[in-house]
Amino acid sequence: VLYMAVFASVCGYLIQQISIKDIGPSKTNLYINLVPVFSMIMAYFILDEKINLIKIISAIFIISGILIANAGKKENLENIEENQ
Repeated sequence: VLYMAVFASVCGYLIQQISIKDIGPSKTNLYINLVPVFSMIMAYFILDEKINLIKIISAIFIISGILIANAGKKENLENIEENQ
């Protein structure tokens, strides 16, 4: 149990820091919100956990929020480029 806790914490922290360095903090923050979706998928395959309607709706909300946030940023960047 200690190995799993330390390994997951260290790997998660390192991946987050590398992502911040490579793609920036704002994009990293958006994709960190996908952790529950990936956890649900991995639990289905590894732990044979059932995926019910609430989990699917939650995943749709998470993905929709990320898409909306990214769409807003693209529009802002286009407006900035047009004004220059």
